[in-house]
Amino acid sequence: MFCAISGEVPSEPVVSKTTGQLFEKRTILAHLRTSNLCPVTSTPLTEADLIAVAASGGAPPKPPSASSFPNLLESLRSEWDNVMLETLTLKQHLEDTRKELSEALYQHDAACRVIARLVRERDELRALLATQQNTAAAAAVEMAGEAKTAAHSNGSAVEGIDEALSQRLQEKFEELRAGRKKRKASKEGNVAEAIAGWTSTKSVTMHSSSKPGVTALDVDLNVPRRLATGGMDKLLYVYDTLEDTILAQGKGHSKRITCVRFNPSAGQNFLLSSSADKTARLWEIPSELGPSAHLEQKYKLATHSMEVIGVAFHPLSDYCASASLDRTWAFWDLTTGALLAKATDQNAAGGYSCVDFHPDGVLLVTGTSDHLVKIWDLKSQQAAAEFEGHLSAVTSISLSESGYHLASSALDGEVKIWDLRKEKCIKTLVPGGAQLGSSACTAFDP
Repeated sequence: MFCAISGEVPSEPVVSKTTGQLFEKRTILAHLRTSNLCPVTSTPLTEADLIAVAASGGAPPKPPSASSFPNLLESLRSEWDNVMLETLTLKQHLEDTRKELSEALYQHDAACRVIARLVRERDELRALLATQQNTAAAAAVEMAGEAKTAAHSNGSAVEGIDEALSQRLQEKFEELRAGRKKRKASKEGNVAEAIAGWTSTKSVTMHSSSKPGVTALDVDLNVPRRLATGGMDKLLYVYDTLEDTILAQGKGHSKRITCVRFNPSAGQNFLLSSSADKTARLWEIPSELGPSAHLEQKYKLATHSMEVIGVAFHPLSDYCASASLDRTWAFWDLTTGALLAKATDQNAAGGYSCVDFHPDGVLLVTGTSDHLVKIWDLKSQQAAAEFEGHLSAVTSISLSESGYHLASSALDGEVKIWDLRKEKCIKTLVPGGAQLGSSACTAFDP
């Protein structure tokens, strides 16, 4: 019998009761101090599983002669077996180490993915926070503008036109009338030929494609390269035609824009707008312009109960008028947002459809949805004249620089020229000839 580990005859043999392997006691105990597995079968093995083998106490055989070839081969075979056993153990350790390394790599990869996701979420939250801060700032500006006009945001807060304002209106009337008398009519060439040569040079898309439609447009007479537009998307844009870029945008209305007007007075960087949300608003154009610039809302003018269809600046520049489908027009102080006057026309069945001031500033002209053009005395809020001739709703009105003539267009396709001195129609134009179609807008050449 030979020891399964050393291959020698054991002096103190023990046998495993689980595997039946024979070992030298000191050798197997030394192995069990480092491992609880059988060195041959790799099954669990403890000292309690070893049973001493009763053997004669005779002297151990003499070691084989070194010159014995068979014994030498046996020795080499035992050593080979031991080397193979050790190699097997090393392979097992290597496989366990590879599994541990693979698990560590998977954990590292998962940790990297989690870190990348957290960094991305952090950047998204930072961008969202910046957007929210900008929105909050814009909302604060809007709320500040609304707070300024809280006392003027209902129909009962009518302050009236006092004597001082009446005097200012009269002085402006005298000034403008005297200047108009000195002005000479311009001498131009064949205007018809010039207009016939006009062609479209550019098409610009600014408003939302989900709610398409430009519903209002105005040209800044002080900076003709500048346009203002309002759309179905409830937004306002100021656009530079030469640079082909958006200069500023305004957000505040809750429904489509119906009218937009630049302040015609030099040095006044303000814009008026009206909307189907029953309000008109005064905006200040910022000094720093660009696609990210925003119009600052100065006042929200709210007194009408239905859609506000139009606004107009007074020649004094710090006053304006608004008109609505609720059959009322209002006169506002733009320095305070105060409602100074409000008039109702019970005969205007469909309400007003357009509004503008006479160049002298003491008269207000309105067009109605039931085909009438009316002139109002601003101080008394009483109708001064009425023109009847259109067959359908009046779509726009325009007064000549001289103040003597009024042009009006209507859904019946006709444009009528009225003499305000004689209070009658002196010319009826049909754009496009006999084939009638609605005339959306008309204006005198300034």
